[in-house]
This record gives sequence, structure tokens and C-alpha cells, in this order.
Amino acid sequence: MLTLGILSGTSVDAIDIALVDWQSQSPKLIAFDELEWPKHIQTRLLALPESPLLSLAQLGELNTAVGQVFAQCIQSFLSKHQIDASSISVIGSHGQTLWHQPQGEHPFSLQIGHAAVIAKLTGIAVAADFRMDDVALNGQGAPLAPAFHEVLFANANESVGVLNLGGIANITLLRPTQPIIGFDTGPANTLLDAWYRQHHRDCAYDMAGNWAASAPVDDALLTQLLSHPYFRQPLPKSTGREDFSLMWLNEQLTGFTHLSAAQVQSTLMQLTVQSIARIVIQTLSKGSLIWLAGGGVMNNELMKRLTYALPDHRLAPTEQAGYPSAAIEAMLFAWLGKQRLQVQTVNLTSITGSKKPAILGGLWLP
Repeated sequence: MLTLGILSGTSVDAIDIALVDWQSQSPKLIAFDELEWPKHIQTRLLALPESPLLSLAQLGELNTAVGQVFAQCIQSFLSKHQIDASSISVIGSHGQTLWHQPQGEHPFSLQIGHAAVIAKLTGIAVAADFRMDDVALNGQGAPLAPAFHEVLFANANESVGVLNLGGIANITLLRPTQPIIGFDTGPANTLLDAWYRQHHRDCAYDMAGNWAASAPVDDALLTQLLSHPYFRQPLPKSTGREDFSLMWLNEQLTGFTHLSAAQVQSTLMQLTVQSIARIVIQTLSKGSLIWLAGGGVMNNELMKRLTYALPDHRLAPTEQAGYPSAAIEAMLFAWLGKQRLQVQTVNLTSITGSKKPAILGGLWLP
């Protein structure tokens, strides 16, 4: 069985596609690509958390437009790798999250990129809208990755962590004889990327972390940022750009106007490091292995700081387990697509707090 996973993460920096073969005992990654967003749509998506007012017509058009972009990316991917669409059983599409609000009177998680558009344009069945099934069962709807991390990385003989450094960082704790625990630790790249874009027009992000490395951390600002209520919130929990937006950051910078933009960037990186390190030290014993995945693995300065903050833990990119660190999330949605097509439940009860294991997502036929 071949399934394809496609997503765009919180940072909206690329569209990730993975093709996975499930015929053997372990999933086999056949191909993986990161494709660029059309600039005019990427710009609209990046602006939404700061000014989230859309007319119904604009929302509907954007939903279809993102679906069309996803379909075009899939078609380009298949053509590049010389893969016939008829050989793919299903596409698992995460879509693009616009707003994630799993608490309140009417909880929801909203992703766009309509599955019907993708299915009709590609001629392949599409499974999508995975998060709302979990939210409807009183779950957080996120993170979804820990259930798949168990498939790839669980070790019956030792406790293992899996740290995903996307726009938002999430951690999975795989401990023998204990339920899986997974949750968002806070921002990873989303604030770093947003602050970088505000001060640089040449690139969407500081890939190696050189800008952050060029200035010292401001301890007072770091303390202020770590006072965000999310860090004190009990489990289960999840977050997104709704909580950690550029608007929120600019509010926190009142009283810190003396800092250079590079100092702020350096402090934002340390926010990522400290919010992760606190959790790891509390939950994983010394010597534990932590697999690292997500775009943040490519950030040399972030990796240097994480290693320094966690000297008693073994940090290793998932490449050492045979899976590209950038591909893990796209593989997750290839797996979720397979689970939905086969009408198999996904157990998130100990991760998101949902009432019971559930079949996640809907299925759209070509």
C-alpha cells in the first residue's frame, strides 16, 4: 500500500509531501519533497493571526485556493518522481491551520485546503480534517504526532523522547508499560520566523540561526516571555500562533525598546530552548534518548543551545533511525490517511484527553 501525506505547518514556510510504502513491517519512505508556497497565498496566510478578520467570501475562496495549491504540488511531486496517481491508495492531508481553539464554549480546530478540491484535481481519494474528531471527543485535537511516533520509535527496553521542532514544538514521551504522553511545549520556529521576517526581506527565516547567534540573550525579557500562562497550563494541552503571535510578542516588548532586534531574536531562541529543557528534565531520566525531528533540526544555533541545555540526555536527529527529520510530519499524515482508509482507530486518549480511541477524519473520493 502506497499513501501520500501532505501538510503545511504553523510557520507556513513550505508544503511537505511524503510518499510511504506500508507493505513491510516498518514504513518505508519512498520520496519526500518540500515545495514552495505561491507568494501571494503565503503572504495572506502569514498575515491572518495578526489580523484574523475575513469575510465569508474570502474564507471560502482561500479554502479552495489552498486546496488547488496542494493538488498542484501533488501533481508536480508525482511527475517529478514518475509515480502514477493510480498506484496511490489515499492522500492524507492536514491542510493549513487557520485557528486552533480546543477550549471554550464551542471548541474547534480549523484547517483549510478543501479535500474535495484535492481529490477531484488529483484523481486520488483524500482523508482530511483529522483534528475535529478528537476535539468532538473533548480532546485537544493536537498533537497528533505522538501516536505515529510510537509506530516509528517505541522501544520496549528504554524510555525514549521524540521532539518535533516545527512552528510549535511538541514532545512525545514513550515509556515502557506507561501510556504515551505528548503535548505542545510552546513555540519552536513560529516566533523566530515571524520576528526575522519583520526585520529582513531577503529570506523567510534565519535557517542556521546566525542572527540569533550574533547577540546575547536578555534574561529579563526571557523571564517575561516565560511568564506566558500556557507554560503553567496542566496537561493535556496544545497551542499555536493564536497564543504565540507577533502581536503578542510586540506587547511583551513594551519596556524593552532598548534591545536590538538581534537580541530579541536570540532571546526568542532561548525561549524555545528553555521551555523544552524544563519539560525534558522533569519527565525523562538522565541518559534518555531524544529523537529530533522538524525544520528546527536544520538550525545550527538552536541545536547547539539545546545540546548545552540538556547535557545529560542523548539528542539525535531521526536521520540516525533512517528517517529524514524534515519528513516525519508528512509521514504522519500518510499514516493517518492509511488509518482512515482502513477504518482503523487512533488512540489519543492519554495524549489529547479525548474520551476514547477514534476514527479520525473524513474521506473524499475522486
